[in-house]
Amino acid sequence: MVSSRCFAFLLLLLALPASLVALAETREYEVEVVIFEEARGAYVNSEQWDVRLTPANGDAGLSTAAVAPPALPAQVRQGEPALLREDARRIVHSSYYHALYYAAWRQPGLDKDKAFAIDLNALRNHITPQGQNHISGTLKVVLGRYLHFYTRLDYQRRQMASLTALQASQGVPGGATRIAQGGSMEASASRDEASAAPEVAVIAHYPIVSHRRMRSKELHYIDHPLVGILVQINPVKKKPAEAAENQLNAPASGAQRPSAGPAHH
Repeated sequence: MVSSRCFAFLLLLLALPASLVALAETREYEVEVVIFEEARGAYVNSEQWDVRLTPANGDAGLSTAAVAPPALPAQVRQGEPALLREDARRIVHSSYYHALYYAAWRQPGLDKDKAFAIDLNALRNHITPQGQNHISGTLKVVLGRYLHFYTRLDYQRRQMASLTALQASQGVPGGATRIAQGGSMEASASRDEASAAPEVAVIAHYPIVSHRRMRSKELHYIDHPLVGILVQINPVKKKPAEAAENQLNAPASGAQRPSAGPAHH
């Protein structure tokens, strides 16, 4: 009899961590993101950038949500602006910045093996983009010991460039295109060739790739010379019915689970 009870107790201990992992994986979070640019482009020439150029013929080089938006992952639900609404309002009315994007959604917190990227165009943009530039790409939230926020974005900026730089970026012929410090956009061709070529309107595609470790319920600012990103991730408070169901399904014990704050940040 004693050995049977010990065996049952051991099975309970072995099963408990798995149940806690499952609980953490199904914890839901509210996520809000605001993306904006510096209105005057003061830092475009502050350093070298690896960029891809496309012709600015109409809006051919710009990525917009108007054409065939990608599907939203099944685990994601659109949300309404709340956490960063006042921050977004100040940016919209600022003369120093242009607001590009504001999205709010709810999703489960998943580990790095199960987490998924969300396409910006699959989410509802709650502001009308200001200026003539655009942002596209993906965002990803990963739950570990802390929350991790990943961006893989394409910032599309209208500007002028030499025809040589545009041709090189499109492979006619020559090498990687870059924006050199001091403001000249040039290809692997010589400076003289680049400066002699006529200037044309282009869309310059700047990659904005970042990773930020963060805590929940805190406002985070991801800084970049060209684009700023505000992000806040809050754990979703369980409804009374959900809390009661969890209490009924919880293993009997003398201690109650603390109610303040998530186990993971």
